[in-house]
Amino acid sequence: MISLQLIRDDLDGVKRAVARKGEPTEPVDRLFLADARRRALEAEVNEIRAQRNAGNRELGELMRRGDPEAASAAKAAMAILSTKIDALA
Repeated sequence: MISLQLIRDDLDGVKRAVARKGEPTEPVDRLFLADARRRALEAEVNEIRAQRNAGNRELGELMRRGDPEAASAAKAAMAILSTKIDALA
């Protein structure tokens, strides 16, 4: 079994080793690309979660100050961020 970290660190070396064994290297490329896509999506989800967390803190502050209109708008914005997270995760 080849570790994903090894593929990330030395893609060409892994492909050469696989080719020496007479196996196709396409699966290694597909795995590398899928891992890169997963990591990018994970970073995007983490970014949106951070935005949502900051928004939730702001929402709490708006509710404490007694500003229902701004709190309602912030709540709607947090719902949109939650929907984005659900779609990506």
